[in-house]
Formats: sequence, C-alpha cells, structure tokens
Amino acid sequence: MSDELNMELLGDRILIVTPHPDDETIATGGLIQRALQRKKQVRLLVATNGDGFRKAACQMSGNRSPKPQHYKLLGEKRQAELLRAVSILGLSENHVRFLGFPNGGLAHLWNEHWDTTKKYSGRTGCTECPYSLAYASHAPYSGQQLARLIESVLTQYEPTDVIFPAREDRHDDHWATQAFTQYAIAKCKIQSHQWSYLVHYPDWPNPYAYRPNHSLSLPSDYDFTSQCPWFTFTLTPTEVTAKLRALYEHKSQIEVMKEYLESFVRKNELYQSVHPELFRQSATLRGSKHEINLTYQSGIWNLTVMPYPPSDPALKFVVFLRSLSTDSEQQYVSYGMAHRIPNQILRGAHHFFLSSEVRKKGKPIDRTSWGLYCLSADDSGSVDL
Repeated sequence: MSDELNMELLGDRILIVTPHPDDETIATGGLIQRALQRKKQVRLLVATNGDGFRKAACQMSGNRSPKPQHYKLLGEKRQAELLRAVSILGLSENHVRFLGFPNGGLAHLWNEHWDTTKKYSGRTGCTECPYSLAYASHAPYSGQQLARLIESVLTQYEPTDVIFPAREDRHDDHWATQAFTQYAIAKCKIQSHQWSYLVHYPDWPNPYAYRPNHSLSLPSDYDFTSQCPWFTFTLTPTEVTAKLRALYEHKSQIEVMKEYLESFVRKNELYQSVHPELFRQSATLRGSKHEINLTYQSGIWNLTVMPYPPSDPALKFVVFLRSLSTDSEQQYVSYGMAHRIPNQILRGAHHFFLSSEVRKKGKPIDRTSWGLYCLSADDSGSVDL
C-alpha cells in the first residue's frame, strides 16, 4: 500500500457515492478539491441523509427520546450541512444528488427488504423518501428501488471512475452502499474504474485525534488477502486546511463525535482500486471468527463454512448468495456449515455476491464482507449449468 495515487489514474468524470453526509469530507475531501482543480467533473451521490443517528437527534432536539419528526428535521439539517461543506471543497450544489433513503436501514434493504412489496420504515416513520430535496422524492424504501436509482445516476452520468465505501467497512450502511453500488455497476454494465475508501473499522483511525501532520494508515489487522491494491493520496497543506473547514460545517456531527471526525484530517487519504474477482473454481471470504469457501467442480457448486475455533456448538451459520443474470436476480439463503447450491440460482448469471454471518443466540457476532465475483463460462459453467 505504498503507491501514490496520481490524478492521472482517474478519468475525467468522477462519481463519489457516500452513505451519509460527512463521509464525502472525511473520506474524499482532498481528492474532491484536487480533481476539481484539475478540471475534472465530480458528482456526489448521497444514499441517506443521516437521519437515523439517535445521538445527534437527541442533541439537536433536546429530547432524550426523539420522535419521528425530530429525525426528519435532522435529515434536512444534515443536507444543508453537506451543501455548505462541499462548497468549501469547490463542488457546486447542482452536482450533488440526495437519495434520501433511511439511515441505519441500508443493510435491511439489501438483506430483507429488497422487493417493493416489503418497504422498510426508518426512524422518520416513513416508508418512502420524505424529502423535497431528493433525486426521487417519494421513492419507496426497498433495495430494488435504491439499486434502480443508483443505476439511473450511473447511466445518465457515465462516470469514468466510481468511488464508494470499502467492502470491509464495519458500518452496515457503508458495506451496504458498497454492495448496492457494485450491484448497480454490474447491472447496467458501465465500464468505470472502481475505487473504495474505509471509514469504520475497530480502533481506527489511531489515535482518535486531530493529527494533520500524521499519515493515515490502514489498520494493522486489516485483511490484505485481496488482490485489489491500496493507494495513498497525499494532500497539500491548503487541501488539509480546506478539508478541516468543510468538516466543521457538519455541526450536528461535530457536536457528538468531534475527535473521531478530526482524526480523518491527516496529510493523506486512502483509496483501494477495486474490481470484481474472476471466479476460477473456488473463492474464499474471511471474517474474524469464520471463513466461507465456494467451489465449482464437475457441474456442482459446494459451499462450506469453517469457524474459528471449530468447537462451539452454540454458533449458527447463515450463507447469503445473490446472483445477477441478464434479466433477473435471485437470492439464496441457507443455514448450516455445508451447502450444495441449487444450479438454478447461478444459471445464466454473469456476477454473484457472496457473504455469510455467524450468529450466537440469534444475534450476529461476525460476518464476512459481500464479495462480488465475475463468472466466466470457461471456468464456472455459468452458461451450461
């Protein structure tokens, strides 16, 4: 992870996708400034308005038990904060699109509320986008609708580069934003370079403090087995100063987690060059307490779960697989340690997502990231299943 990310590696139309207002500044504030200075086009797509953050809603409303209207007001306030922040970074508000989906609900949309008949209700009490300043006001809160809106933005803008959260991010909204974005990219088949950034990871950044003269490094226990390389993006002192000024515009967040947010104002930012992994007979995804292995041999798909340690009978395992074919998608959910995947789940698929959870007494205690794999007819049998 020592290579420097030069602006020459990025094309002329950059789309940044973030889960919440403030992520655009802490993760990509320096890159936004540099790209605009180099006359590149930058667009920002914000999945939620950050309207489900209870601590911020309590602080803003003065109410220890915020009501739905307080959460909606928080969402509107955070929209305004973001627009002031990005103006400091040089980005016009005309180049920002808010989707207005529920903060804290994106993983639920991905996992359980995909269909529009199973709309999700966030802390605002709404089952559809209630914001007038939104790309699609009144859009129903479903995973399918969120994916379609991201696809619409991708198709209209045709970005050369798409930047979104890292799949190893431990915040549910962040890894779900990654999954939805990569799903949409695969679905509409645009040819964009994909990049990711990390925000939420245990005990990181270290320390939680304002250290503008220190470098930001990846966590020491980060999973480096992926073949997708990380790059460092060095900021100028002027860019660091502007990034801090933009961050302070997110006043609702500064009031409740100032030191944590300031810890991202360093002399560099981190980006990973991302691409779907080509599936060749096997794939492995690792969590902190288990790993899953998917193999394809002689026309048969097998999936096994390997826990660490293997002796705890109280652990339950759940496997998730979502496939994308040219005209449909299917999700497969199964419980246990050994699985034979039904052939029809991957029949005709060109990509699939794979993940799993470990549960103890019904509560998730570990999960793997959602890995995206590209199937080839030569190796996977995706055409001839």
